[in-house]
Amino acid sequence: MMFTVIFLGVVTATSACCRYTVDIRGANTSFPQPWEESVGSGHASLSLRADWRAHLTRCATELGVKRVRFHGLLDDDFSLSLGPNRSSYVNLDSLIDFTTSIGVVPLFELSFMPSWLAMNKTLTTMHYKGITSYPKNYSQWGEIMESMATHLIQRYGEDTTASWLFEVWNEPNGGFWENSNQSAYFKLYKETADAFMRVSPKFKIGGPATAGCPGWIEDLKAFTNSTNTTMSFASCHVYGGGSNPDDVGNVHDVIESLPEAKRLAGNIPLVITEWSSSWMYTVPFHDEPGSAPFIIATASQTSGLADIMSYWTFSDVFEEGGLLPGPFHGGFGLLTVHGTPKPAYRAFQLLHEAGYFRLPSTDLIKSPPQPPTTEQNILVLSNGTVVSVFLYNHEISGDPGTNVTTSIDFGGSVTSSQLSSALITRIDAENANPKAKYEEMGSPAYPTQTQLHTLEEASQLVWTKLPNSSVNGTEININIPAHGLAVIRIKI
Repeated sequence: MMFTVIFLGVVTATSACCRYTVDIRGANTSFPQPWEESVGSGHASLSLRADWRAHLTRCATELGVKRVRFHGLLDDDFSLSLGPNRSSYVNLDSLIDFTTSIGVVPLFELSFMPSWLAMNKTLTTMHYKGITSYPKNYSQWGEIMESMATHLIQRYGEDTTASWLFEVWNEPNGGFWENSNQSAYFKLYKETADAFMRVSPKFKIGGPATAGCPGWIEDLKAFTNSTNTTMSFASCHVYGGGSNPDDVGNVHDVIESLPEAKRLAGNIPLVITEWSSSWMYTVPFHDEPGSAPFIIATASQTSGLADIMSYWTFSDVFEEGGLLPGPFHGGFGLLTVHGTPKPAYRAFQLLHEAGYFRLPSTDLIKSPPQPPTTEQNILVLSNGTVVSVFLYNHEISGDPGTNVTTSIDFGGSVTSSQLSSALITRIDAENANPKAKYEEMGSPAYPTQTQLHTLEEASQLVWTKLPNSSVNGTEININIPAHGLAVIRIKI
C-alpha cells in the first residue's frame, strides 16, 4: 500500500489563509535532505559521555544523521596534543570507533589551540576555555596535523578517511580567532592543508567556517588558488536570530545568503556547519513548538542550496555556558539534557520519514498578504510509499501569529474514501509539546525518572483519524494554530 502524508504548519484569531492544489501522482523532482548529513554538538570531550552517545545514537536511528561536528578537538581536555611531538589518540579513537559503530562519522573541526603551543593561552572562549590564540610556531601546528593524519590512515585506512571532512577552525571572523585576523587564519589554513596533503592527497580539507554566509569563502578560495593549497569544500554559519528572544526564527535570515555562498563555492561543496533559529543557547524558542514550522519552512526553501546543513545542536549535553540545569532552558539541542525530544526533533523526524522526492503543488490563494516574517506555504514529498504534504504557518518568536484555515484540493489524484481514512498528527501548543507539560509540573530543575517518562510521553507524535468534518470530497480544510505544524497520512 502507498500512503500520503501531509504536514500542515500551524498559526491565534482564525482567518482564511491559503488554498492549494496537490497532485500526489504528479512527476517528482529530487529533494535532498542536507540536514541529515550532519548535526552539531558542543566540544569534543563531551563525546566521551554516555548520555551524549545515547542521544547521538537516537538521532542516527530516528533522524538519519550521518555526521557530527563539534569544537575543541585540540583542547587540552581531549588530551590529543600533549606537547611537542607528543600526541595521544586514545580519546580520538574512542570517539571514531563509537560513531562509526552507529553509522556516523565526525565532521572534524580542527580547533582550538593546545595550551603548550598557544602564543597567548589567556585568550579563551566559552565555559571550557578553548584557546583562540595564534600558535607560537605554525610549523609545530602542522606537525600535530600531519601526525594525526598519519594515525588516522594507519588505523582506519586511506579509502575510509578519504570520505571524512576536516574543517579548519571555527568562526575565525567571529571572536574565536585572535583579533579575527584573516591573514593569520589563512596561514593556519595552509599549514593544516599542506600537512594533511603530505600524508594523503585524498583528505578533504575546507573552511573558512565563518560566522555568517558567505563570510570569507571568496577570499579563502582566492588565497588557496593563488598558493596552490587544497580546498575541498567551503563552509560558513547562518542563524535565524540572535540573543533577543522575541526576534528569532527568521527563515529569511537563514536562506537569503545561501545562493551567494553557493555561487562563490563554485565547483566544491557548500557545507553549512552551523544553523538554527538563533545563535544563543538560552533562547526559549529552541524548546517550543514554533521551532517545528521554522524547520519545515527552512527545509522547503533551502534544499539544493547547500550540500550539508549541520543543525546546531543535537543535544543539550552542551557546555558553552556550562552544563545548564533544567530540561527546558532554551538550549540549542534537539534533545534536552535528559534526552527528551523537543518539537524541533520531531520536525526532523517527520522530514526523515517523508522521503527525498518533491511533488508538484499550486498556490491558488494566499489572503491576506503575508508579512516578511510569516511563512505559510506547502511542501509535498514522497519516499516511494508515502506522499507527504507539509503546510506550515510560521512566525518569528515575538509574533503571536494567527490561527488560519487552509484548504487543499487533491482533484482526481485521490478519492474521497482515501481522504476519509487519512491520519493526522500535530505539533503545536497542545500537541507534542513537552515544555508545556514540564511547566505543569512546576518546572523542576532536576526531574525525577517518573517525571522524565511523562515528558517523553508528552513529546510523542500522536496519530488520529482525520475528522470527517475536515473532508469535503477530494478537498481537506484544516484549522492550523499559530506556531504549529500538522501532518496527514493518506493511503493511496
